[in-house]
Amino acid sequence: MGYDTFGLRTWSERDFDLDQTWRVFEGFYLSDRENPDGTGEDVAELAATASIAAGVEVDAGIASAQVTGGVRGNMDLDFVDGGEIGGTDDGRIRASEVIARLESPWELFQVSGAVELFINAAVSVLAIGEVWSKDLATFQLASFTMGPKGTSAGTAFDGAISGGRVFFDANLNGVLDPTEPRTYTTADGLYTIEIPLGIYDLNKNGKVDAEEGQIIVIEGYDVTSGLDLITPLISTPESTVASPLTTLAAKLAEGPLLDAEKEVKQVLGLSTSLDLFDYEIKELSTQNLALQGQLQNLVILATQAIAATDAKNAVTYDIATAIYEAVADKIESNAAPNLTNVSTIKGELFKML
Repeated sequence: MGYDTFGLRTWSERDFDLDQTWRVFEGFYLSDRENPDGTGEDVAELAATASIAAGVEVDAGIASAQVTGGVRGNMDLDFVDGGEIGGTDDGRIRASEVIARLESPWELFQVSGAVELFINAAVSVLAIGEVWSKDLATFQLASFTMGPKGTSAGTAFDGAISGGRVFFDANLNGVLDPTEPRTYTTADGLYTIEIPLGIYDLNKNGKVDAEEGQIIVIEGYDVTSGLDLITPLISTPESTVASPLTTLAAKLAEGPLLDAEKEVKQVLGLSTSLDLFDYEIKELSTQNLALQGQLQNLVILATQAIAATDAKNAVTYDIATAIYEAVADKIESNAAPNLTNVSTIKGELFKML
């Protein structure tokens, strides 16, 4: 907690009107950053951790060694300064900023956390205590974030896409515009992108919906095949996966997204229990993995063929979009393309051209 001249300055701007005397209390603030005066890096105001573990110990008298394993979780709560989303914050949270957002209380805090498996080794010495400790292995089970900064996390998969550029396409034009949020995928195809709710949550329901924008993955390369990603992958802000199948469903979705997903699964013979927008890659069946590869092969072949002969020099996104829409049209007519081998893919390509 601190006090500065902000309140006095705002009162003086109103000619010290007695009815505005309360503004002097606006000088009180809570620092939102690592230093008491509101400077430094943004840090969480509250943090909590918990773990459940079991292990073994070898005791040699004056020293002992332990190996433990278990589940560990952490959660951070960060107060969000009034101007933080737009980049105009001063690192100081004042009462007026809190009161102005009481009707949308989720805008006051950013809550994030993670749950992971861990194996830890430690050495202790008699009368001294623990002298060495190190995590030998960790594996994240889940992570989450909620608040006005917004977040979309997922996996870009056509085989994991490493080094892919991920962006939130707010105006649905398929192009990364200067002000749109963006990030990159990791070597495993994972990504986390912050989508500020204060800017992009147009219906003010506390999240960014599919109607308010789409996630697009471009560039990067397939770590399985080593090939560059030349066609975009499209998904929704709430999805945990961006893949050829989510791209197809997104193109098919003129109405509710769930209806498009159901139609894709029905026509392509996918399991009704598969959630196209939320699954773990390792849980996919061989059939589903093969189908994703076959669909992407069709799009790649078509995109390359059209780009080589197109006099208008259409951008890759536009060509790929047209191909996905052509496949979507077939699904709508209950006549999905047969993608089982290369010759069939070429046949479908010539039909589309």
